[in-house]
Amino acid sequence: MKTTFYIILLAVMNAFAAYRMCAEWEPAIGTLIKWQLGIPIELVYELAKDDKLYVLLQNEVEQNDATYVFNFYNVNMDNVEFIFAPTNSHWTRDWGPVSLFDEAKMFIGDPIFDGYPWVSGGNKNLKGYEEDDLINTYVSEYLNIDYMHIPAYFTGGNTLTDGNGTIFFTEQMIDENLQIMGEDQFFKILEDSLGLSTIHVLPNPEIYGIQHIDCWVKMIDEETVLIKELPSWHPEYDSYINILNFFNSIQTCYGRDFNIYSIFSGSYNGNETAAYTNSLTLNKKVYVPLFGIPEDEAAIETYQNVMPGYDIVGIYYNNWYYYDALHCRTREIIDPEMIQIIHRIPDKFASGEDDFYISCKVNNYSNFPLDLDNSTLYYRINSSDWIGVTLTERNHSLEAIIPSQANGSIIDYYFEISNLNGKIQTKPEVAPDNYYSFTVNDLGIEDNGILDVKLKAYPNPFNPDTEISFILEKKSSVKLVILNAQGQVIKTLLNGSMPKGNHFVKLQADNSFSSGVYFCQIEIESKIGVEKILLLK
Repeated sequence: MKTTFYIILLAVMNAFAAYRMCAEWEPAIGTLIKWQLGIPIELVYELAKDDKLYVLLQNEVEQNDATYVFNFYNVNMDNVEFIFAPTNSHWTRDWGPVSLFDEAKMFIGDPIFDGYPWVSGGNKNLKGYEEDDLINTYVSEYLNIDYMHIPAYFTGGNTLTDGNGTIFFTEQMIDENLQIMGEDQFFKILEDSLGLSTIHVLPNPEIYGIQHIDCWVKMIDEETVLIKELPSWHPEYDSYINILNFFNSIQTCYGRDFNIYSIFSGSYNGNETAAYTNSLTLNKKVYVPLFGIPEDEAAIETYQNVMPGYDIVGIYYNNWYYYDALHCRTREIIDPEMIQIIHRIPDKFASGEDDFYISCKVNNYSNFPLDLDNSTLYYRINSSDWIGVTLTERNHSLEAIIPSQANGSIIDYYFEISNLNGKIQTKPEVAPDNYYSFTVNDLGIEDNGILDVKLKAYPNPFNPDTEISFILEKKSSVKLVILNAQGQVIKTLLNGSMPKGNHFVKLQADNSFSSGVYFCQIEIESKIGVEKILLLK
């Protein structure tokens, strides 16, 4: 199996790019689907509960049919809007709108779409999907959002972005575009039209299939990914290992290692395994496809632990497939009047000798000015009550000060930004149910330069044991401990001199461990490194 992967760096950063492609977890107004339905009515009901549901259909006859069915199942029709447009298929993910922003407003990006080249040894058999290729002109007109053509194939199910100029897709994306342009020209279009300055190309994961990345990887945030783990007997098990190795070999947009989690995907039919990563993040909810197998329950629990604060909604359907599930048949519509909050996820450690200046940049795309009197940084120390501090403008950013704290203190915080029309946006998006956090350390240790070694745990999530590995460049004094979520040491694995070389330490979760987040902390000659781990019992 081909295992080569490569990274294209088109620019050091995309701060001056004309456009920015949005991440899936950014504020959205709703979801785009198609009638006749390719999703269960239960999902229609859930999607329309709190957000807009845009339904593509051909004519008034179909509108009457859809209205009758939706009313019968008590769908919230106040949130349903119909868009008349000819369509070929229900895969709105693949040919639906790409959400882009420049400095002032949103655009509906419209790539070329011409069906699905099922790949075996690089062969392509493209089918005609002419009507689907025109859909975004209708969506742009209906939503009154400016339209922008993207002169390249850019199939939605094979794209993952962090919203900060980084894109992930498989080699199949390059194969599709080679029929109309060279590779360099394709990458140049990604940079100029989509603001994508860092391009990660993964090897095609499937022996035979459409090679879409969303059936293998789920981006949780800029630094966290969830990867489909296959049974060891599966013929594509090596692809799971290749993807793990890939994400272990690269760094995030903040120059740090990725937080990597696996989600075990059992078989629902022979070699066909559940595509749990093929889920939809929409505002504060995550809709996860379920396959009616025992692994469904553990999959929901994994999401709950990896994405705290989100409402995890499992949707069973007997027509989800390993290559085509919930994410493939839905497309989020990003809020064109969003309040975008830009904030670098903090390092895990910071010096407590001085006050902490916490800042964010805000791009206000709404039609109303920011309400700075009601824009707040909330923080707490060691899980105490939240304290609000009004943000002030400084150097084109908003800033607040958290007073210096004692060594070992855990500081949590989040942003809440308002405009004068009462619109409120938080960062993280599900705050205060989730928040940023760092630990005060009097050595001033930063996460992106803690050690010259990498601390890794595999498998992660784990049950009942995991293996922690690290490399010593020389004989050193090593202390390896396990911390709970409150930063308390609950188990010491190593405490003494260790020789140069590779080291592997097994952590067995006995009855004193409950399900949840823990931290492996290694101290090597007064320097500290940390790896987040997740126990699922």
